[in-house]
Amino acid sequence: MTDFEPALEKAIKIEFNDNTVQKGCFFHFTQSIYRQIQSLGLSSAYLNNLVFRSVTRQLMALALVPEELVPSLFSNLIQEVDDYERDELAGIFKYFNDNWMRQIQAWNVFKVIGGPPLGQGAAVAPPKFFICIDAICSFGVELI
Repeated sequence: MTDFEPALEKAIKIEFNDNTVQKGCFFHFTQSIYRQIQSLGLSSAYLNNLVFRSVTRQLMALALVPEELVPSLFSNLIQEVDDYERDELAGIFKYFNDNWMRQIQAWNVFKVIGGPPLGQGAAVAPPKFFICIDAICSFGVELI
């Protein structure tokens, strides 16, 4: 689980095999969408317009549904708002389509839900961590 840093994603691809699945953090995903709302100057619409806020939160919630449902649900969100709301949301819809719809598997956390804890509450380090520690120790490095 990463925070959508391109350099980190590239490093993981280089260091681990192509079968390594990278998942973005749900918190960072939603923060990225909200930062885009701010950069488009739509903060007041988000705060004052219930429909605008609801639709943007539904965009954020797409990370919590099965990957195969995301394209149709995204399309439904666009279709279900009236013309005025669609115009107001156009920048967010474009941003979401251009930046997130190409790599749904990278930010969709549906399959992570109910799995082992991945954050600070994780009780056991992942096995690859121990492989790294063993590799470091094999070079004669003493760990504290």
